[in-house]
Amino acid sequence: MSYDDFVKFKGLAIKHTTCEEAHLFVSKRGKNEKDFCRVHHVRNAFWDAIYWSDKVLNLDLNLHARCSAFRKARTAWKHFVKEVVPVVPEQPEVPPLPQ
Repeated sequence: MSYDDFVKFKGLAIKHTTCEEAHLFVSKRGKNEKDFCRVHHVRNAFWDAIYWSDKVLNLDLNLHARCSAFRKARTAWKHFVKEVVPVVPEQPEVPPLPQ
């Protein structure tokens, strides 16, 4: 799932990432149907930011609509970064040396 993959990919740096990075990550990896199950407000904020970022790039919209979409994307992303819990990648454990 692209949301979970992005959070795992960024690890502890998730608090300092940008919406543009997330948008690029999702556009390259694609959106998974199961990702749109909006069960948590952090996941909702992530997908709202991605949705509004798509609207910003739509040149068929007028300037006012694109600026409004930019503000909504920025607000959703700030909420996401504030509330997200970083996922620390598991490090392999080395067995103790023999005596």
